[in-house]
Amino acid sequence: MLFNSNKFIFNDVKGFTKQKIEEIKKQIIDFEKKRSTKLEFTNFISSKFNLEDFNSISEYLINLEDFFSNYFDIGNLNKLFYFLSEILGELIRIKRRIRIIFLDMRNVRGIIKNKKLFEKIFKKIKYSRDQCENLIDFIQANKQKFQSKFKNEIYIFIESSILKKIAFISKKLPLDLEIWEPIKELYEITKKHGEIPFINEGRENNSVFYIHDIISDFKESSNFKSVLIYDYLYLCYSIGIFYISKIEKFKDSTEKAEIKKKLRSFFIELLKDFITDLLLQRNEIYDEIKIITKRELNKILEELKQGDINNFISKTIFKIFEKIETYYQEKIEEQDCTAQLNLKKRQIVKLLDDIVDWILEFENYLKPYDEVTLNIRKTINNINSEIQRRVEIFENSAQSIYEENVKAEVKTLIDNNMAKLNHMLDFYQQETSKTINQEFPELENIKNMLRKYTVETTKIQKEITKIFEDIRKRGVSPYSLIKKWEKNFTEKTNQMKFALYLLISKLFISFKEILGEEEILFSTIKNIGLHEHEIPLNYRFTTLFPEKLSDDELKERIQSIDSQIKKSNREKRLYQEEMSKLEEILSSRIKLREGISVSDVHCTVCHKYINIAKENIIVCPFCGSVFHYLCVAYWLSKFNSCPMCSNQFLDPNLGLFEDQEGE
Repeated sequence: MLFNSNKFIFNDVKGFTKQKIEEIKKQIIDFEKKRSTKLEFTNFISSKFNLEDFNSISEYLINLEDFFSNYFDIGNLNKLFYFLSEILGELIRIKRRIRIIFLDMRNVRGIIKNKKLFEKIFKKIKYSRDQCENLIDFIQANKQKFQSKFKNEIYIFIESSILKKIAFISKKLPLDLEIWEPIKELYEITKKHGEIPFINEGRENNSVFYIHDIISDFKESSNFKSVLIYDYLYLCYSIGIFYISKIEKFKDSTEKAEIKKKLRSFFIELLKDFITDLLLQRNEIYDEIKIITKRELNKILEELKQGDINNFISKTIFKIFEKIETYYQEKIEEQDCTAQLNLKKRQIVKLLDDIVDWILEFENYLKPYDEVTLNIRKTINNINSEIQRRVEIFENSAQSIYEENVKAEVKTLIDNNMAKLNHMLDFYQQETSKTINQEFPELENIKNMLRKYTVETTKIQKEITKIFEDIRKRGVSPYSLIKKWEKNFTEKTNQMKFALYLLISKLFISFKEILGEEEILFSTIKNIGLHEHEIPLNYRFTTLFPEKLSDDELKERIQSIDSQIKKSNREKRLYQEEMSKLEEILSSRIKLREGISVSDVHCTVCHKYINIAKENIIVCPFCGSVFHYLCVAYWLSKFNSCPMCSNQFLDPNLGLFEDQEGE
C-alpha cells in the first residue's frame, strides 16, 4: 500500500463458488449447533470469510479520511497527480476486496441464527465499503488532470529549486504523520543529509538540506515509485514539514552565472514545449480556413525548435501570419476581409498574451534570476507591434481599393447625367443663337426656355445630389468627381455667355430679366445638392472628407472657396453702394417734406442718430423737434403734446396716430 505496506491488499482474492457457499453454509449450521462464545463465533466468521486483515483495512480508511481532512487543502493535494492516482488505485483494489467479502457474507446471511452478532460484523463491512467509495469519489472529483511538464507546478518547483541550489529546512514531523511510512522515511532521509543544525526560535533543532542530495536516496527506497518522488517532496513542502531556508549558501559570480545559464536552458526548453502545445491547440487561428495544416505547422516547429528561443517565437508566429496575410490579400476586394484579418490578429495577440502570462508565472520560480525572461518578453512585444503595423497597412490598402470601387461604381451614372445636361445646354445654345441673330428676338421665348431648362436642371441636380450623398455616407470622398463636374460646366458657361453678351450690348434693358434667369441656371448648375440654408455640396466641409485629401487638393479647395468669398464680398459692396445712394435720395426727400434742415438728425428723447430712410419719425410742427416713433409713442398716446414745447400735437379724433402705431 502507498501509506502502509499491508500485502493483503495485493493478494488475488476471489469470491466463493456456489459449491464453496454450500460448504460454508453447512459448516455454519454445524458450528451454531454447538455452544460458542461471541469471540469464538467472531473468529469462526473471520476465518471463513478471510477477515483476519479487515481491521487493518478499516484503520487505513479512517486514517486516510483524517489525512485528507487535515491536509488536502493546505497541502494542495489536488495537484499531486501521481500521488492521488496511486491512492486511488489502492482504494479501487480495497473496494473490490470488500465487495467480494460483502457478497459472500450476504449469500449466507439467511441461515445465520446468531443474527445480532453477524449483522454487527456485516454492518462494519458495509460501512467500510461506503467509506471506500466516498474516498474514491472525493479523489476523482478533486484530482487535477495530468499536466505536461510545462504546466506541472510541482515539476517546475522541484527542478528550479535543484538548479538554484535552494536550502530547505525540515521541521519536526507531526505525530499524525508518523503513521505514514513514506513520509516518515522521507523525513529520515532529510535528517540524514542535514548539513547544519538550525535552531528555530530556540525551541527545536531542524536540519538544513538540499533537494539534490536526497533525490538519489529517495529513488533507492523500496517504498517509492520514481514518479512519486516529486509529489512527496512537494507534499511535505506544502504542508509545512519542509520550508525554504533564509540562510543562503554563499555563491560567487561564476557559480551564479552557471545557475542562471542552467535556469535559462530549463526555462527555454519548457517554453518551447508550451508554445508548441498552445499552437497545436489554437488551430482556429490557421486551420479553420485551411491556411496551414497541423502537419505543416509541426514541420515548421521542428525546423525552428533547435534554434534560438527568440527566433523560434518570432519566426513561427510570422510564418503563420504571413500565410494568413497572403490568404486575405487575395480576397482584399471582399467586404469583410478586413474584419476577418482583424479577428485572426486578435487570436494571435491572445496567444501571445497567454505566452506572456505563462512566462510571468514561471518567473516566480526563477527568482532572483527572473531577468533571464526579460529579452523574450521584449521579443513578444515587438511581434505584437509588427503584426499591428501590418494589419493597419492592409486596412489602408483595402480602404483605398474600396473607395476606388465605389467611385467607379457611380462614375457611369455621373457621366450619363453630365452628358444629358451637356446635350440640353448645347440645344439651348443653338436655340438662343437663332433668336439672338434675329433683328427683333422674342425675349419672352428665351425667358420661358431658360425657366424650362432650370426645372430640368433641378431634377438632374437632385439625382446627382442623391448619388453624392450616398457616396459620402459610405465614407468615400467625391472630390475628384466634383472637380470634373465643376470643370465641365465652367467651360460650358463661358461658351454660352459669350453669345448672349453680344445681344446684351444691343438690348441691355430688354434682356435684364433674361439675364437673371440665365444667371440662376449658370450659377447653380455646377453646384451639387443645393438645400435651403446650406452651401452647395461641393463646398461643404463634411462632404469632401478633407482628412483624405492631399496637400495640393486642400490648397486648391481653399483657393476655390476664397475666390467665392471675394466674389460675394465684391457683389455685397456694389449692393451696399447702390443702397446708400437710394437711402440718400429718400432721406433728402423726407427732410425737405418735414422741414428738417440739419444734416445729422438725432432723437430728442434718446439722443441717438436717426436713419431717416429706414426708421419711422415724428416731427413737432411747432418747435421742430424730431423723435423716434417708438421713443415718443407712449407719451403722445397719454398726453398728446410735444415733450419739448408742450404744444398739442394732434387732433385725437383724426386717427392718424393709431394708424401709424398699427404699422
